[in-house]
Amino acid sequence: MEAYYSRRNSTLLILLSVLALVHIVFEWRETGDFLIYFQASKDLLSGYNIFTRLYGTDHALPYFGSPTLALLLAPISFLPFPFAAALFKLCSLLLLWRIWVLLEKFINPTVFTPKQYSIFIVASFVGMGFFLYRNFHLNQLTIFLLWSCLESVFQAQKDRWLPAGLILALGIMSKILPIAFLPYFLYRAYFRAAGGAIVFTLFFLLMPALFLSWHHFIDLSSSWWLAINPSKGINVLDYQTEDIHTVAAWLSSLLLPKVGLKENTLPISRNIVSLPIQTVIWVIQFVRIALILCTVYFMRTLPFKREKNNFFILWEIGYICMVIPLVFPQQRLYAFLFFLPAIVYLNYFFVYANVAVKSNQQRFYTFIYVYIASLFIFNLELIVGNFREYYWHFKTVTYAALLLMGVYALLRPSRLKSLTNAWKE
Repeated sequence: MEAYYSRRNSTLLILLSVLALVHIVFEWRETGDFLIYFQASKDLLSGYNIFTRLYGTDHALPYFGSPTLALLLAPISFLPFPFAAALFKLCSLLLLWRIWVLLEKFINPTVFTPKQYSIFIVASFVGMGFFLYRNFHLNQLTIFLLWSCLESVFQAQKDRWLPAGLILALGIMSKILPIAFLPYFLYRAYFRAAGGAIVFTLFFLLMPALFLSWHHFIDLSSSWWLAINPSKGINVLDYQTEDIHTVAAWLSSLLLPKVGLKENTLPISRNIVSLPIQTVIWVIQFVRIALILCTVYFMRTLPFKREKNNFFILWEIGYICMVIPLVFPQQRLYAFLFFLPAIVYLNYFFVYANVAVKSNQQRFYTFIYVYIASLFIFNLELIVGNFREYYWHFKTVTYAALLLMGVYALLRPSRLKSLTNAWKE
């Protein structure tokens, strides 16, 4: 295994060095959304309600993180912004390395030669190339959020409930999305980890009250809830901007005649049928709930039983990660980096299946063609560059995501020969 780890380390070093060169050295002037967090942290310490102010270079963007996130980022808000942004990107690069190390624990690298394993790593990251670019270009938190999900699952599986709960709670209190793994912990009988996550989340929720006045804390918490409330009309339809690619935004564009802001909506019809807005809301909520309930299909076993096969664990948590950017409101393109575990699973499946499965080759290659087409659509904006407004207008990433999700559901781990490996440190 040493040869594989050596290949992994050298490959990751090259990949992350390229990302560092592009996004830290050449894009150090790019502010991205980190400027919003940076400015909100300063305002929080100055006593302002950060949810009633606008941020960014043009002071036109709201802050959607939690009060706790602004408080935790407050120490680096005293640094000059370029240094703070570079530090933030460096942390994201290190977490991306750790994400791969965690994903590697679900698979058996010896299926490959060391050289093939390097290609496998590169192919997995290239498949997510555009979403990686968006995360670093816009200084987003998605890498941290994905790491918190995977790290907490790994720690829970090792019966380290304290770090598992703490890490998941940090993710939840940063941007809510990792809360999707709290029901997973309960389903898989990681009760102490789930309890720890709940306790730590409550602690982080109340932590700003230790540093702010009670009135300011209540004001912030109320404003935060109003901004993220999933039942709020604007969050149900998700029509604020065209770069939102959730199923809600997709269905709104298809079922409502006029959706979106005038200045970023193309004068091209994408409406297939016009329904009353309340009917559209019901359709959106039904699809959201259906995608969430489909998680049971991937669990494969009854509740409160722990899965022992790592490849099955990768399959089930990969689906949960895919659901996150599709179901949660206000998810932009960078949130689709959550598809990385599914991409690793499918890349590994296709390589291993090519060796282990010889029957029904036509169907096998059909899956591969659909998979490649989905990845191509994911990266259209990076490959072609132009026509961004058309990709956003017609929600091409959403179509590709749903298509890939269908392939993923059909390629169950049980289609391969049994491959069980113990969790590795």
